[in-house]
Amino acid sequence: MLKVLSIVSALLATGTLWGQNCGSCGLEPVGVAAGQTVRLNVSAAPSQSCGAQLGFLDSHGQSIGPSSRVSLKAGQSTILDLPSMGQRAEIRPRIALEPGTMPSACRATAVVLDSPEANEDQPSGAPGGGIKVHGHWIIDLRNPDGTLATHREFENSLMPSGAAALASNLAHQIVTGTWSIALQGTVCSASYCNIYEDLDTFASGPDVFKGLSVSAATSGPSSGSLVLIGNLIAPASGTVTAVSTYLRTCSSGVVAPADCTYGSDALDNVFTSTNQNITVIGGQLVQVTVVISFS
Repeated sequence: MLKVLSIVSALLATGTLWGQNCGSCGLEPVGVAAGQTVRLNVSAAPSQSCGAQLGFLDSHGQSIGPSSRVSLKAGQSTILDLPSMGQRAEIRPRIALEPGTMPSACRATAVVLDSPEANEDQPSGAPGGGIKVHGHWIIDLRNPDGTLATHREFENSLMPSGAAALASNLAHQIVTGTWSIALQGTVCSASYCNIYEDLDTFASGPDVFKGLSVSAATSGPSSGSLVLIGNLIAPASGTVTAVSTYLRTCSSGVVAPADCTYGSDALDNVFTSTNQNITVIGGQLVQVTVVISFS
């Protein structure tokens, strides 16, 4: 389980252009120790698209670690991770906007994450142990004849927007609507394959798939956990580069999840997310199971 240690948020600086060495674009440097990861989470504004180059700078202003070009539609988000280099360092996230991208279109947070080992070393009840949210993913790729082509299991982390949605719901400030799963990459034409619950009447389009099952397990190894299960037929060959779960929320005046639809005050919150590298062949069945547990 990855634990959020610190969060630094900023709206991107006015005038930042694609290709310029814009430095942090308003984000402060973060200290990363051995065994930790700095995560850059970038999202597009609700009504604007965000095009940018993401990366990291070291204390000398030199590029370090991975970089990624992103093109996000309104409301979409993505992450870029830089694991620790083995010793404490000051890392500054870097965002350079594409020409034509408004400065207000891209929103970013820098988050320092603990390693799974660091959390496991801390005994239950120790200071800072706290309540942890675990996201366990299972993705199976099956060929048209039913044979298993790929089996992948991995963990992901609770995102700041997911933690905020959970806290607001427990405080009766919002109500939860529908869940969805997003597979980012080149398998679908819109950069995202989205799996929604059937009761989500808003979701439609060539990259939208229905049939997501949402349940609270009451027995077995997943007892006490939230379980999301969905699948899709890959429309094209490509790569899944990131996976996320989304929780839609509305104001407390909306009661039924089916009534919490996109628009008005509805908000799709990134609940959990992580990077991946999964090759998919067009026509394969992509089966996804996400078990969200608490400890």
